[in-house]
Amino acid sequence: GGLIAEGGATQNSAFAVAYARHWAPVIGPMSRCLLPALPLATAHYVLDLGSGTGELLRDLQAATPQATVIGVDRSEDMLRVARRFRDWPMVVMDAQLLALRHEMFDVAVMAFVLHMLADPLASLSAVRCVLRRGGTVGIVTWGEQVMSPGRDFWREELDACGAVSDPDASNAQRTLANTSEKLRQLLEAAALVPMQVWTDHFTQRWTV
Repeated sequence: GGLIAEGGATQNSAFAVAYARHWAPVIGPMSRCLLPALPLATAHYVLDLGSGTGELLRDLQAATPQATVIGVDRSEDMLRVARRFRDWPMVVMDAQLLALRHEMFDVAVMAFVLHMLADPLASLSAVRCVLRRGGTVGIVTWGEQVMSPGRDFWREELDACGAVSDPDASNAQRTLANTSEKLRQLLEAAALVPMQVWTDHFTQRWTV
């Protein structure tokens, strides 16, 4: 991505700030539940793939203070927001084309990333290449039901205003790994060995 001068405002940077304030704290607790299952205590290099605004970076570093934690995201604006909290090692990169040293990382984390990718299998295969032999990848993804009480009202208002259809295909991608069995099959297709796969339920209570 092209560099944007600090202090410059773009539509994407405004979105990144809003994401950090309103959405990252919602999915953060869901992602943190994954960390106790990962071998972070003995890790030397940890990859946070799809870091976004850095919600999980602080928890990863706290769980493995001796390790180097590297954040990767395709959005430079997201990473710039993450750097407001700390000058993390970060790089702008496509999750499906990782330009990282092979067999470098002990642990890789992909929290709510798979459904955003055009080719989740390609990304998992790329992650396998950068993991050390015996390394671990931890994944958090959406399940079968993602309830949003305001979604129908939002769509009605957009339709009434004549808004065009949302081109975002992420909802369609969610069905590729929205059950334990589908996720197992996707991991196996990427030559990764599923060790633990489970489902949790979360409730978000929104304020006005």
